[in-house]
Amino acid sequence: MRFLELEVRNLRAIERFFVSDLTDFIMIAGPNGCGKSCVFDGIRLLKSLYGGYQADEHMQWFGEFAVNVQDRQAMQQLFRNPAEPMLIRAEMAFAPSEKKYLLDNISDLAWPLAWQRVTGQRMDPWSFNRMAVASVLQQYRAQLEVQLASIKQDVEAALSHDTITLAAEIETDGMLRLSDCRPAEVAFQSYRPENLGIIEYHSASRTYSRQQVGGITLDTRQFADQRRQQTLYNSQGKYQNVKTELASAYVHNLIEAAGGTEDPNREDLNETLKQLFQTFFPDKEYLGVRPVAGGGLEFPVRLPNGHTHDIDDLSSGEKEILYGYLRLRNATPKHSIVLLDEPELHLNPSLLQGFTDFYHDHLGRAQGNQLWLVTHSDTLLRQTVGNGNYRVYHMVSSSASTGGLENQAAEVVLDDDVERAAIDLVGDLASYRPHAKVVILEGESPSEFDVNMVRRLFPDVAKRVNLVSGGPKRRVRDLYRVLAEAVEKTGITNRFFAIVDRDSGPSPTQESGAQEFAWDVYHIENYLLDAESIRLAVVSLTGREVFSSHEDVSVALKECARLIVDRLVLEQVQTAINDEFRRELNIGAPRDATSIAHALQPSIRASVERLTTLAARLDVDEIEARVAEITRDLNVSLEDGTWWSRFPGRLILHRFAEIHVNGVKYEALANVILDKMVEHDVQPSGMSDVLERILTA
Repeated sequence: MRFLELEVRNLRAIERFFVSDLTDFIMIAGPNGCGKSCVFDGIRLLKSLYGGYQADEHMQWFGEFAVNVQDRQAMQQLFRNPAEPMLIRAEMAFAPSEKKYLLDNISDLAWPLAWQRVTGQRMDPWSFNRMAVASVLQQYRAQLEVQLASIKQDVEAALSHDTITLAAEIETDGMLRLSDCRPAEVAFQSYRPENLGIIEYHSASRTYSRQQVGGITLDTRQFADQRRQQTLYNSQGKYQNVKTELASAYVHNLIEAAGGTEDPNREDLNETLKQLFQTFFPDKEYLGVRPVAGGGLEFPVRLPNGHTHDIDDLSSGEKEILYGYLRLRNATPKHSIVLLDEPELHLNPSLLQGFTDFYHDHLGRAQGNQLWLVTHSDTLLRQTVGNGNYRVYHMVSSSASTGGLENQAAEVVLDDDVERAAIDLVGDLASYRPHAKVVILEGESPSEFDVNMVRRLFPDVAKRVNLVSGGPKRRVRDLYRVLAEAVEKTGITNRFFAIVDRDSGPSPTQESGAQEFAWDVYHIENYLLDAESIRLAVVSLTGREVFSSHEDVSVALKECARLIVDRLVLEQVQTAINDEFRRELNIGAPRDATSIAHALQPSIRASVERLTTLAARLDVDEIEARVAEITRDLNVSLEDGTWWSRFPGRLILHRFAEIHVNGVKYEALANVILDKMVEHDVQPSGMSDVLERILTA
């Protein structure tokens, strides 16, 4: 099952939310308080009103918000505008295999629904059994057969179409109007995860407390029952029995092995967890469940240094990845709808690299599931915006006026005014800060290294400005000039800023409303030449201590700088000569010339003469003299320590990676160095000075 269209009106923070043409991965971003999580509340309420995996499931929804449905005043707090009804409407479709299962088994699946309609008795569809009501079954048989036939006819008619429509309208006095949709009623009350998809909800309120192993059972139905009760509600319990499940799986495997009844096709939870460690934390190893003296069990994790600790001692971020994905992978069947609120919870941004693609590949596309994510994560959004596999919606706060029906959800739209231009430039739907300063840095997609480096090393600054990756140096300056003209026309001042590497040319100029700054080093990567951070990064990448101290790293960096001297000399000499030749070339003619060909001849001859003179002057001796002078200057820089800022840091790190971190690319080394700088709160003073000037401008 999956949603093709969804509309939510007048529910808590939502005035109107409408999305359509939905794919198998939907991401919703926006500022705090705009109603992103309320979208999931609407989906859960709609499902529970049509059918519950347990009796009176919809009452648990109201219970989450401490609302007594018999109290009209309490009910009103769920409405954005108490004068208007709440509406939740969806268009959805079942997978072909789900349709077949519903049609083939409708006589059995419809029994709980038919019984409840005929008798008016509340019951739990999960535990409903005709034997349990055998004493009164004969009394209602005729009515039940009529009801079953009616339900079967309605389901068959509805499933002859590609889609079904669900709609729930609720008044503030509690009056409920549900549109008829028999397939939804049957499917939403039938917890048959091996054949029918489910709607699985993961709340943003996730904590991972230490667990005691107890109550080990081999009853798989009991585990299924626990998961059924936690599918949409009581979601905190999803992560509280991981150790018990692992222990039960271990004992179950031992019994099967002793009895020779192993199922080769059944996935082992412990093996799955080992694979997750290999994928996300390759420097650690989960050793599986192990018996200990006294009849207990332990769950050791081996560290890079060979020591072990209990799985409970993993960080919250590690548990977020491992426990969260383990639960999703082993509890969510195919063709399901997964609602995941703030998947970035507890996670360092470095762990989010590739997160959405991994979930899309392994939980979405591979299982035929539809994934819904609510996020504030810049990293997740940068991975999805512009990718055809995802639909990313920016959600804004509802309008202040009551009764408005403007859609709060919108995909990225282009506009020409300054504010829309800023939104488009930022491209970060979750973190965009209206009317805040826009800082354009160098760097190209997909890495956007300059923006990422500023954001991670100076998070407080990133919270106060909009950081934009402007591409290569020339494009940053071109974009800067366009913005300078735009703000001059609109009268906006101190709104747009650009920061470029110092090698970009002459000193930056300042123009009305837009200002350009330069780092005090050759490349922004020069700030990565922090010896202690590099030493720690090399340990992470190689698994061993390559350098005994940060002083050894400094020596190695200096030697790498020495190795690129010849390359720098060549670049400087040829750049200077190219510039000289360009200056001597000046072709032109008067605008009122009657013969263009004749008018151009004097400037051509003069340019040729100047170029000839220049070429004669630039003989071997002259060029060798320049080479010697630049070489001396660079060697002096090596000796006095200024090479750290004057030499291109990017080239130094490239050479360092080749020599000292064999097999690791420069990009990986740079990212891990940045990780270590963040971990140890290293904030280069040169960066800090430039950013402070922008903040106070």
